[in-house]
Amino acid sequence: MALATFDQVKAFLELKKAAVTDYPSLEVLMDSMQATFETYTSRKFDLEERTATFRVSDPDGEEEFWLEGTPIESVSTVTVNGEDASYLLLNESVKLDTTTAQGDVVEIVYTGGLVDQTDEGTLVATIPKDLNMAAIRQISFEYQNRDKIAVTSMALDGNVTAIPTLKLLTYTTNILNGYKNWGTGF
Repeated sequence: MALATFDQVKAFLELKKAAVTDYPSLEVLMDSMQATFETYTSRKFDLEERTATFRVSDPDGEEEFWLEGTPIESVSTVTVNGEDASYLLLNESVKLDTTTAQGDVVEIVYTGGLVDQTDEGTLVATIPKDLNMAAIRQISFEYQNRDKIAVTSMALDGNVTAIPTLKLLTYTTNILNGYKNWGTGF
């Protein structure tokens, strides 16, 4: 579950030790960065089978259902109230061809996501280069500034200097904005 490998971050930071376990705070950052990016984008990056359940809210029964794990690789089933339904597959959503009514339950079983991984955490699919670099830079920034978490100012040479709070870098948010799943309620 990583958008960047330890070797990539290690090279970027010019670290010398061989294993991520030699850098406990870096290990935590690497483990949590994907979740941070997923929250920001309202998207799930791991390529896997998922089940999404929705309730039709449109009074006319015409609705598009935006999915978290995108792009969508395949759809196994789409049902409305347990009955198979015909649908139109779009890049990030499913639109029903079947007549529905407000309150109907729609279940979509699909495979989707950007990142395919092995059990060892090795990246086996190509992560978009911009997303990979955003992860490397954000992890590196937070690792280098880990001693400043929750610090708002510090004294340097007799002067008090304001310390910006740790947040996503502008570079990172600019990249992630291109991956936002706009159909999920932004």
